[in-house]
Amino acid sequence: MTTYINEVMTQKEKYINETLEMGDQIQALELNDGFKNRLKSIPTLTQSPSINITPRMAMAAAAGIILLISLNLISLVSYSESNSETSHSKENSYFSYLNHI
Repeated sequence: MTTYINEVMTQKEKYINETLEMGDQIQALELNDGFKNRLKSIPTLTQSPSINITPRMAMAAAAGIILLISLNLISLVSYSESNSETSHSKENSYFSYLNHI
């Protein structure tokens, strides 16, 4: 049994050593000059155009945001006031039979 294990281990070791030695036999390839130039030109092709935001556009965006926030606050206040009034009226009508006691 141990000889079988030793044989399997030596086969695996040979395979591993052969695989590692293959890296020494591989040579680097020279790139074509046209291919190098195409690779170097990629960053210039992918640059996105710059977008200039004028002060007028920035002020308009800020004014729109302020308007949305103020409308939300106004609607929140009016909703909470109307919600509290309707909840009191519902409670009063539900317990109205207790008023004569």
